[in-house]
Amino acid sequence: MSTTTIISWNINGIRSNILTEPGCKYSARRAKGELLPFHTHPSSNFGQMVEKHKPDIVCMQETRCDLAVANSIVDDYFPFRYFHQSTGKGRGRGSGYAGTAIWARNKPINVTMGLPTLAVPNEAGRIITLEFDSFYVITVYTPNSGTNEDYRIGEWDPAIKQYLHNLIQTGKNIVFTGDMNVCHHELDIFSGFPPDSIRIAGLLPEERSAFNQYIEIGLRDPYRELYPDEDEAFTWWNPRIKKFREVNKGWRIDYTLVSKNIKVHDSQILTNVFGSDHCPILLKIET
Repeated sequence: MSTTTIISWNINGIRSNILTEPGCKYSARRAKGELLPFHTHPSSNFGQMVEKHKPDIVCMQETRCDLAVANSIVDDYFPFRYFHQSTGKGRGRGSGYAGTAIWARNKPINVTMGLPTLAVPNEAGRIITLEFDSFYVITVYTPNSGTNEDYRIGEWDPAIKQYLHNLIQTGKNIVFTGDMNVCHHELDIFSGFPPDSIRIAGLLPEERSAFNQYIEIGLRDPYRELYPDEDEAFTWWNPRIKKFREVNKGWRIDYTLVSKNIKVHDSQILTNVFGSDHCPILLKIET
C-alpha cells in the first residue's frame, strides 16, 4: 500500500502572496492577445508549503479567477490542474467570485465539475470531484448563509448530502474537503455558540445539523478523532480584526471528511502557512 497526502486551502484568490515571489504582484498583462505565463514560485507561500509537505493533491477554494488566468499558470510539480470557474452574472459575481481548483500529481480517471444533485445548477464553480482508482476527492466551497440563508439550508445542504450518499453507494472511498462554512462543535470556535435566537452565518443550528448528516451517512472527521479535546484548532480568522489571527481567535470551518474504512496516517492544521484569511489543512491516508 502507498500513502497519499492531500492539502486543502481556501486561498482567498490566486494572488501575489500565494503563488508569486514575495514582494511581486501578479500581472495579467497580455502578449499578442494571450496571458503571459504565470509560474508558481518556490519562495511563495504555496511553494514553501509544497516543498515542505510534498502533497500529491492540493484542493483550493475561492480561486476567484477565470480559465484564461488558470490556464496561464505553469507548475511542473502538479501536471494535472482542474479549475471550476464562477460564471455567475449577478452583481459581484462572474470570474472574480468563488471558484475551486484541484491540482494533482497523478491523472484521475474522471473529473466532474458541479453538483449533479442540485436542482438548479450553481454558477459559482463551488465543487469539483476527481475519481481515482480507489477513491474520490471532492473539494467544496460551501455557500455562506449570510448572503442567502434559504438557499444554503434549503437547497445546497440537502443536495451535497445526496451527492455524497450517491458516491458512498458506489463502494469507493471518499475524501471530502474544503471550506464548509460551518463550525461543527463548540470547540470549533473561540467564543462558543450564540443562543439559537441569534442568527450568525456559520453558527446556525441548521448548518450544524446538516454537517451531522455527513457523519450519519458514513463519513468521519479524522482531525477531531485524533484531537478530540483540542479547543484552539482554527482555520479561519476574521480579516477585519487583524489581531485575531495573532491571538488565535478563530473558527474551524475547513474540514476533510473521509470514509469510515480509510486508514488515516496524519491530519494537521497548517497554521503557519500565510497568505489568506484561512490556513491550509493536511491529510495523509493509506491508498
